[in-house]
Amino acid sequence: MAYKATRLVATLVRKLGVNKGAPRLWLEGIFPSRAGFAPGARYTVSAPDGEMKVVLKIDDSGVRLVSAKTKADRTLPVIDLNSKELLDRFVGMDTVRVVMLNGEIHILADAVEVKKAERRRRLEAAIEHRTMTVASVSHGIGVLSNALHVGLRQAGFKPKLLWACEIREEVINQAAHANDAWDEETVGLAMPLQQLAFADEFTLSRLQRPVLLEGGLPCTAASMAGRAKKGLAKAEDDETAGHLIAAFIALIARVNPCAVMLENVMPYWSTASASILRTQLKELGYDVQERELHGEDYVIEARPRRVLVAVTQGVDLDLAAMVPPPKAQQTIADVLEPIAEDDPMWSPMQYLKDKEVRDQAAGKGFKMQVVTPDATRVGTLGTGYQKNRSTEGKVQHPTKPELMRLFTPTEHARLKGIPESMIEGVTSRTFAHEILGQSVIWPAFRQLGEHLGQALGKGLVKAKAVLPAVVKAAPDQEATMPLFQAA
Repeated sequence: MAYKATRLVATLVRKLGVNKGAPRLWLEGIFPSRAGFAPGARYTVSAPDGEMKVVLKIDDSGVRLVSAKTKADRTLPVIDLNSKELLDRFVGMDTVRVVMLNGEIHILADAVEVKKAERRRRLEAAIEHRTMTVASVSHGIGVLSNALHVGLRQAGFKPKLLWACEIREEVINQAAHANDAWDEETVGLAMPLQQLAFADEFTLSRLQRPVLLEGGLPCTAASMAGRAKKGLAKAEDDETAGHLIAAFIALIARVNPCAVMLENVMPYWSTASASILRTQLKELGYDVQERELHGEDYVIEARPRRVLVAVTQGVDLDLAAMVPPPKAQQTIADVLEPIAEDDPMWSPMQYLKDKEVRDQAAGKGFKMQVVTPDATRVGTLGTGYQKNRSTEGKVQHPTKPELMRLFTPTEHARLKGIPESMIEGVTSRTFAHEILGQSVIWPAFRQLGEHLGQALGKGLVKAKAVLPAVVKAAPDQEATMPLFQAA
């Protein structure tokens, strides 16, 4: 009987067993019958040299017969493959994919191994050409990207930002204008991350796959204070940002980067979103590490962050080995612009002083943070800094201690170690503080970029022996089985 192998009947993920010292794959059940492999049917087996697949085809002149098994008054087909010659090509894999079409059964490499092999090819090409491609989500003005690019360059790579996704168009316009991690070929994506990941196939299908995917998802409801302010039981209930981990994971699965980096505030890493991300990355064949980065180890601003770095299995990365370099002694005076002592920026801010008294009386513990020019530390300046919130840092007047002012945007950039050129052309102080306040401590992520670049530059030093065969076979396999290009 002739079959046209066009209709997908089933795809099964099956464990490989061992019998008499040889790999064994046992198939039974309703799906082989639906593919034409009924009890008594004849078939052939082919296993092309150097390819990670075995193909069974219904053939009336085939030398193999489908066996039968009775179970609960039903006669089921049984196919028992117990052969080193056929199945040793899958050595090192716990499972294989069994793809059933009309008249054919294709035994293919585990889908995660195929993804890992594709990542290996891309990483090997990056090492050969000394070019490290990067893509960024929740990009902001790209402070993280900029720092990583400098670090990657110091690790011996030529970094290239392929594309960046940021929901606010005015923000990504500033990045394209002032961030030298961008070039004329960088694709700007001013859209919600979830729309890119789930809805805009036209755009997504045209994006190049990077070696490194990085970002910092919004953290508006990660903290207890943030959840309380919005009346949320958990961070994921936030309709603005609580669901974005789903889009981030979907994008990882689609573009299949060799490395993933995500930074966020400390409380984020206790959320369900973070737990899901860790588990899914491991299932996709990544090794996952995390560490804290403290701003005061690098600059004046004490901005704590935790970063997750996932690398494809085989890369020898040790985040714990990254030690902050010796920090030069720096004071607030070193970052200050020359503001005249009679400038209207200076103010007693009496309403904030009165609020501090009320807060202390109510036992709230909120205190104003006023620093002198000789101070060596200031707390975190956030995205709403221009709102002049009571707990964010202010500079005390040099001769009139009752007066104070906000830091200027230029000073804000210096406190975080961010190149001042990144806010070039920004005339609104509110906008400048927003884009700086949602960013990262630049020197910390420069060092992380260099550390990661050094690890990636060594290649897959801990890879399994199975990978070279998968690498060789994957292109042919995908070409002959177009249904599985996404695998």
